[in-house]
Formats: sequence, C-alpha cells, structure tokens
Amino acid sequence: MKKTILIPTDFTMESLNLFKHVMQTTVVDVHVIFLHCITPSDSIIDLLFTSNDNIVDSLVTRDFKEACSIIKNRYGSHRSTEVVTVFKGRTRNAFMNLLDANQVDEIIIPKDYRFVKAHARSVDPMSFIKDVTKSVVEVSWQGSKAVPEKNQLAELFNIAS
Repeated sequence: MKKTILIPTDFTMESLNLFKHVMQTTVVDVHVIFLHCITPSDSIIDLLFTSNDNIVDSLVTRDFKEACSIIKNRYGSHRSTEVVTVFKGRTRNAFMNLLDANQVDEIIIPKDYRFVKAHARSVDPMSFIKDVTKSVVEVSWQGSKAVPEKNQLAELFNIAS
C-alpha cells in the first residue's frame, strides 16, 4: 500500500521538518509531494514561456535537494518518492482538483511555522489547505530561527528532536 502525502514548502531547511516527520512516522511506502503556491501571472509572455519546471528549477536549491536525500536515507526504512510541484490556481476548486489528480491521502502542515516567500508571487498555502476535505495533520517543532543559516542543516538532523 502506498500513501500520498502533500507537504507545503517554501524550500527552506526549516520547512523540511515536515518531511523529516513523515519519514520518522510513516510505516508504509510513501509518495511525498512538496507543494509551493504562487499566484498565476497575468503576463502573456510568462504564460507562454514559463513552465512549472522552470519555476521549480529556480526555487529548489542544492541544499534543499541534499537535505531531502539525507532525510530519505536516514529514515527511509520503507520506499519513498518525492516530487516538487507548483500550484498556480486562485480557487479552492482548483486546489481540490490538484489534490484529486495527485490522489493525495493526507496533508502535513506546520502548527507554528510561518512560510517565507520564496518567489515574488509566492502565496501562503494555508489559505487553500484550511478548506480541504482531505485529512490534515498539524505538526509542531521547535523552530531554529536563532540558528545561523550555515547551522540550520545540522539542526534539522538533531537526533533529540
């Protein structure tokens, strides 16, 4: 049995705590969808020449990819796959269509953390998630806002958390 889990992300090390939680607690094979929401562009040039892959490539950092691999290897007693997708809709129905098309079983959201704008058109995904009919799990963790950027990756793998 494979479970599909949606995790909203802003591509920071801090937001990877949700992925860490999934890998620590899930006992079945899991497909993780990292979701970033942006407002659709009104520019015809953007609509014609900017694909979701281009947006994802500009947002996903090397550190983010490496941290995902490390978490997967460290906690992956089961098989997992990850994909990053961008939601460029404006309505609840469009968001529900995205969830249905990807057969999302569960959404994991942060209880205390507030997302950072990773793109000029980034939108907080909570405005869409709060109205869904899918299972939503809130996860809390101790933030590492006081930790310098270079130590945030190390903080993510703190065994005590």
